Amino acid sequence: MSTQTPWQEIQLQLDLVAQKHDQQQGFTPRLIAYRARMLNQLLAPGVVLDLGCADGLLTAHLAAHHHRVIAVDGSPVRIQRTRERTTGLANVTVVQSLFEHFIPWPELKLDAVILACVLEHVPQPVELLRRCAGWLAPGGKLVAVVPHAESLHRRAGVLMGLLGHLCEPDESDRRLGHHWCYTRKLLAEHFEQAGLQVVQSGGYLLKPLPNRQMASLTPQLVDAYFELGQQFPDLAAEIYAVGQVR
Repeated sequence: MSTQTPWQEIQLQLDLVAQKHDQQQGFTPRLIAYRARMLNQLLAPGVVLDLGCADGLLTAHLAAHHHRVIAVDGSPVRIQRTRERTTGLANVTVVQSLFEHFIPWPELKLDAVILACVLEHVPQPVELLRRCAGWLAPGGKLVAVVPHAESLHRRAGVLMGLLGHLCEPDESDRRLGHHWCYTRKLLAEHFEQAGLQVVQSGGYLLKPLPNRQMASLTPQLVDAYFELGQQFPDLAAEIYAVGQVR
């Protein structure tokens, strides 16, 4: 019989995922840089919470744009990577905590809460959205970014017989512990159920090739795909919603 608490077991599971998925590998750093570019277009500089900061690549990008960034993750492995990556950044505070346990300190006035590729991992995303909304300062924004079930590359996967349908979890989804496969409609529904009004939504980055092949493309070409994803969000690799408390 395990002597670990349920929370310790969750942390162990998070660490196992972290050990399998190093964000410094392959196309991922470039993808995160585009994610940061999109977020910086959506949010004015302020005090932001990066909930689910993973290895801290996004945190470091956010720190270059915002006055203060609080980075939170439940995985000790990922928190150590984030601390190493943000050493010397005076405007970054790194906190190890499970989402269920994290409570912002009372004096903190959050201009934005960012959930970047988090909701798909959470069994009850509406509950998390509702909780995060309660941390926002008046006029603050909650931004969620998720992989897109109806993206160009998943559509190609269906045509190739690699997926039975667009929302079928693939091998990567299962390996990373995804509970949800988001469409723009489902993301908006979850925001509405959490009492958030969606004030902006869209997508970015067309991904016509697997990550290992995307990594070999020139920056100019991937920049073009980034822009095309904004023009054609229904085919974008990642989608987002920006919400405010009603």
